[in-house]
Amino acid sequence: MLNKMTRYLIIIIIFFFIGCQSENSINILFDRADGLSEKSKVLLNGSEIGIVKKISIHTDYRVLVKCKLYEPIHIPSDSEIKIISTDILGSKSIYFESGSSNKTLSNNDTVAGLFEDRNLVDTILLKGSEIINDVIDETQTKLDTLTDELQKTNELLDKKR
Repeated sequence: MLNKMTRYLIIIIIFFFIGCQSENSINILFDRADGLSEKSKVLLNGSEIGIVKKISIHTDYRVLVKCKLYEPIHIPSDSEIKIISTDILGSKSIYFESGSSNKTLSNNDTVAGLFEDRNLVDTILLKGSEIINDVIDETQTKLDTLTDELQKTNELLDKKR
């Protein structure tokens, strides 16, 4: 049977090894990170792969975001990384859109990211205004055609008088 001191030593060694295990992380530099917070989701092509662990100011005054990944994952180095709105209330997440490179990001790499300055409502409004503009253009074309036909009809009526 192990004595008390040996048990404590074994427990300390176990905690030491658990604490020394490196976590999978990626560091991302953004010009701004409005609305992003620690514990925000990190997504890869829509699937949650981690959380934001820490947000700080980098030496060049950009925002440095440390993301903890749940498990080792091979993210292509040419992936686009951006902060996006994930709901109508403006919650933010980090979104990796997978690239096609065979080279992948390594643990603790630092890469540049983009801040997408639109929330979900803005995106819906933008799409709606594009549709409305298309309808207006189409209506204007039809009105122009109708005006031309009315002018031709008036000219024909004037000749008959």
